[in-house]
Amino acid sequence: MKANRSVPDLPQVYVELRDRILIHLAQIRKTQKKHPEYAVALMIAVASEALSRLRNRRRSTVFARELLARPHRVNEAVGRALFQAVRHGLAHRYDTALITVGKQKVVVVITWRRPSMHLRVRSGDWLHDGVQRPGVYLDMETMCADLGAYLKRLTSALRRDSRLARQVEQQGKRLDQRYMVSIKAESLATWQRFLKDRHVWLQR
Repeated sequence: MKANRSVPDLPQVYVELRDRILIHLAQIRKTQKKHPEYAVALMIAVASEALSRLRNRRRSTVFARELLARPHRVNEAVGRALFQAVRHGLAHRYDTALITVGKQKVVVVITWRRPSMHLRVRSGDWLHDGVQRPGVYLDMETMCADLGAYLKRLTSALRRDSRLARQVEQQGKRLDQRYMVSIKAESLATWQRFLKDRHVWLQR
């Protein structure tokens, strides 16, 4: 009779990130009124970046490789530019950034439940200025499914490979130290007063 092999614990930093991603995406997608395609696109880009950093990879790796190259055979160089247009465009101006390809300006078109158009290119007057430009479609339902599939693959890999799990745990600790907001000396007293004045004692 074979002894039962214990399944190694997943790194807590990964579990928390994975669960937040899945829960928040599910809640956003429940809306029945307006399609929240920009909110979903930004979340997918930021989640992909966080997962890439947890693996100590380039910020665009998960987005370009796992969501575009692997399932849809998109060259990673194309995927990296699409990541930048979505991530930085939506984060800084809440609209996708244009991609300059030679003399052309390419528009990234975020769609909702149009899987047949995912990664297709169609010309149109996207900027409403009378100029026809190529637009690359990114369908959010498709990308949500691809992100979910990647999370399943990564979860399985972490369960199988204890060395990988340790690396992810260590990288998570390094990121905790790196992404901190330090208060400068001139604001220190202001912050200390804020913390004191706004402190709430919980009643037992």
